[in-house]
Amino acid sequence: MAITFSQFCPIANKQYKLITPAPNRGIVGTGNLGNEETHFVADYLYIGNSSQLPNPECLLNCNLLLFEDDKIGVEYYQVNSLNMIITKDMYSFEKMREHVRDVFDMQIRINDFAYKLLNMCQKGASAQELLNEGYTALGNPILYLDPSLCLVCHAGAESVSDEPIIEQTLANGYITPEFFDAVVEENEANTDTDFSELIVWEKDFLKHRLMAGRIVRNNHLKGYLKLFECNRPITFLDKQYLIILCQFVAITITETSGHFDINNSILEGFLTSLLEIRIANKAAIEERMKLFNIDLPDSMVIITVNYVQKMKNPDVLYLIKKRLQSYFNKHTIVIFQSHIVILLDAKDIEHTLSPANLTSLEKLLTEIKCIAGISLTFHSISDFYIHYKQSEACLDICKKLSLPNRIYKYDDLKLTHMFLEFDKTCSLQNLIHKDVKHLLELDKNKNSDLTQTLFCYVRHRQDITTASKEMHLHYNTMKYRINRIIEMTDIDFEDSTVMFQIIISEKILDLLSQLDAPKSE
Repeated sequence: MAITFSQFCPIANKQYKLITPAPNRGIVGTGNLGNEETHFVADYLYIGNSSQLPNPECLLNCNLLLFEDDKIGVEYYQVNSLNMIITKDMYSFEKMREHVRDVFDMQIRINDFAYKLLNMCQKGASAQELLNEGYTALGNPILYLDPSLCLVCHAGAESVSDEPIIEQTLANGYITPEFFDAVVEENEANTDTDFSELIVWEKDFLKHRLMAGRIVRNNHLKGYLKLFECNRPITFLDKQYLIILCQFVAITITETSGHFDINNSILEGFLTSLLEIRIANKAAIEERMKLFNIDLPDSMVIITVNYVQKMKNPDVLYLIKKRLQSYFNKHTIVIFQSHIVILLDAKDIEHTLSPANLTSLEKLLTEIKCIAGISLTFHSISDFYIHYKQSEACLDICKKLSLPNRIYKYDDLKLTHMFLEFDKTCSLQNLIHKDVKHLLELDKNKNSDLTQTLFCYVRHRQDITTASKEMHLHYNTMKYRINRIIEMTDIDFEDSTVMFQIIISEKILDLLSQLDAPKSE
């Protein structure tokens, strides 16, 4: 971790003047200003009196800490990318020199810590050994958790007796649902949090502050290191140690497999490669399955789950994934493009969606603020991507039409999907039969109900008795309306193609009304 010029800049203070055109410039050492010095390099911080300044042209892209014992000419302020910290107070100048020494001393300690971990990794150290070394440096308990907040290993946690979260984690092997909920709520509320490096959670649910570092390997989240502020305050140096520890633990993940199910990792990687269409050839897919001894059901369905709220915390997906793994008792679950994709045996889904269990699944989806789309049944894993797109289409339709439920089957929405895809290139109005358009216009002008009468008559296979009952009309009234429709249109009720077009027209009108309906925020 390189030192930058900004680390030397004091907090806004009237004792200092800051000129920082390049605050993120790396600094590797210090030098003293002197009248005989003529060569200055950009990655050094030069310290001295303003009376010792050389000609301005020598200071291009340089960095200075100055005691202003002589007025600084305007030409120095015009030097390209010259960083300067200036003070007229000797005490402040000496304090700043001490701060510079402290920054470099801290960097030496950070480098020593990183070098020690590097040597351990070269000798094949495990994640547990790295955590033990980290505990020696940090002095506070560390929990190493996988992305679903299950305990992998720890250091120093058993020495704490007044933090329920630590005690429960050691006893159960995972962070409790209460802590999961507290973390999700905190990060949803805090939109200014930077999740790219470290996150700090402070909740009343915890007795101690907690600093969490991500363990990332090949741009994939592999877990967390959670540092509890139990024994002593967490310092800036501790934060740097934790960042480094996360980076070296990430290295051990690919080197050791004691705490990871390699078969599950291979299976998840295989399913992800299908979703990314990196493997599309059926023969290649089957060969890969044989190579890794991947055994899948003969009849499969896909459930794709979407977190319905705006995603402010990417870690929420991994926590939701864990809840779903526990619910379905399956490891054929992957995260793909902010969705959680679940591959199930078709028999499992029949059981899951039975009347007895459907309420339980809907309750879980409500708790984790998710909706689910279910594909058609398929029999070859080479069709995995196609059926994923079916389940994804359920989620898209749900959003577009503001549908209220938590679970949707593609079998119930496939016609809607077909119509919406058609609408991307052609107007849905083109699918409405011309005579239906004519009846709609008559209904609008005369306040009649001929269009719905037609739809009801066709739905009931042109049976006047059943159609009249549905519309709560007398038989003769229904017969009169049908005769009026025949007189005013060219509809041939004996033509099956025309009847099909009438049925489609009704569905299109219903879809258009849903699309036009006001959407809830």
